[in-house]
This record gives sequence, structure tokens and C-alpha cells, in this order.
Amino acid sequence: MQRLILSLSLAFCLAPAAYADVVYYKSGESLKGLVVEEHHDRVIVSTEAGEWTILKRDMQEIFYDDPERNYLFMGNQALEEGNFGLARMFYRRALQIKPEFREAQDALNRLADMKNKAELMQPVGDPTEALLQQWGLTLEINKNLPEVKGVRKDSLADRSGIEPGDFIVSSWGYSLAFMGAEQVAGILLGPAATSVQITIQRRVVFPRKSLWGWPGITLDMEPQGLTVKQIKPDGPAAASGLRLLDRILELNSLSTRYMPLGEARKILNGTKTEAVFLIHRDLLVKRE
Repeated sequence: MQRLILSLSLAFCLAPAAYADVVYYKSGESLKGLVVEEHHDRVIVSTEAGEWTILKRDMQEIFYDDPERNYLFMGNQALEEGNFGLARMFYRRALQIKPEFREAQDALNRLADMKNKAELMQPVGDPTEALLQQWGLTLEINKNLPEVKGVRKDSLADRSGIEPGDFIVSSWGYSLAFMGAEQVAGILLGPAATSVQITIQRRVVFPRKSLWGWPGITLDMEPQGLTVKQIKPDGPAAASGLRLLDRILELNSLSTRYMPLGEARKILNGTKTEAVFLIHRDLLVKRE
């Protein structure tokens, strides 16, 4: 960690304005691009030659073009090592540089949640069984993501808006992909009366019934991606389950990651039969 901090400080001073993230391999090689996904064991980097998956066990270090992201990365490293104080310092430094940096604020909330667990929560035997008791849901790993297989009626999960078939993709913005079911359950569990923000992934389908008023939503490109900014309460999108601030990952099976806003609107307006959205939705769950 100390060597990483020193290396990062030097990079801030010496690195040219290349406007690219750089991943350094343990082999001595490096890769420049844009980090588009971060998981507990890997990162995905977009380059001119396509997207590359790099396992953290093969990485020496990583430097981000944005200074606040370097502090976020170091904070996450410190948090994984159980150093709450150092992690908090890095997250706060990131927010000093960019006060609206949502990922750093989410990380501070995750830190507080982990601290509450360490201080207030008794060890559990089987996390998946404890999750069923506290949340009323069962999970199964499907394509590297935790899928909700069952939701008990009138349970915490049910009242929070979680449905069978949903994927729980992150907690306080921290990816839950490429984890086992017990590890995910352990992250979701927590002391009663504490809150955790999760992000669910869901497929929303709604038909085009008429030309008038279609589709009843306004989209905009936010830092987190293509986002529903306005929605008609009585429109077809709302009736089919789309909600304000849902983030759209796919539109009619087309990824929106690199899609211009105008292209997304063109696809939606040109839909003849039904629109299919793959969405991410944030839910704040208060544990019981």
C-alpha cells in the first residue's frame, strides 16, 4: 500500500496529459484505455482494440486519468485490508477534489456499513440461510451475477421491491459480480435498523399501443449512463414498470455503453412493436 501511495503521488506530478487510465501488469507490461467496469477481482478496460478483462492478481497497480478515481481505488484497497481510517481518508480526499463524485460518497456509506457489522453484528453460520431469515430471499449465481430465485411474500425483500428474476449487481456501488452466493449474502446481511443501498438489474418490456404519447419518457446521458429523467405517470413506460432514474444498460438488446443519446432516442422512437429495456435501479433497504 505504501509503495502504491508513493507511486501514485509521483504519477500525479510526472504523468503527461494523456487522458487515459493505465493498468500496469506484474509482468512489466501496461495497457492504456478507459476502465469501464470494476469488480472485486478484475477490471474491464475499453481500448481502441476492444474491451480487455484484467484480473487483479495479474495487476501491479493502476493509475486513473482522474485524480479522484485514484483516491477511490486506494480507498477500496485499504477497505479490503480492513483499514477503515485510511480508507476514509482516501474517500474524503476524492470528494475534496470532486464534491459531486457519487462513487466516493457511496464508498463512505459502504465503509460505515462494514464498520457497523464489525461492531454490532454477531457471526452467522450459513449466510444464505441468514439472508433468507432477514431478507426473505434466496440467491443463485447465474452468469457470474447473483440472481434472486425466490422472494417470500411480505418479507423485507418483497416490501423493498425486489422480485424473482432480478439480479442484485452491487451494494453501495460495489460490484457483486464474480462472487459466490455466500459472499454476496454476507455483504447484504447487517444489523437490524441499518440501511444498505443495492442496485438491481431487471428487464422491462412494454408494448407500443399507439403513436400518441409514445413512449412517455425523457432520457438523458448521466455520468452513470443513459437515465430516465422524466416519465408520464399514466404512460405505457410507467405502466410496464419503468421508474424515474432507472439507468438503461440495453435498449432492444443493444448496449448503450457507447451509444450517443441521439441514437438511443432514434431507436426508441423507431420501435414498432415493443420496447425492451435492461435497467439498473437503486433501492435503499432498511434491514430488520
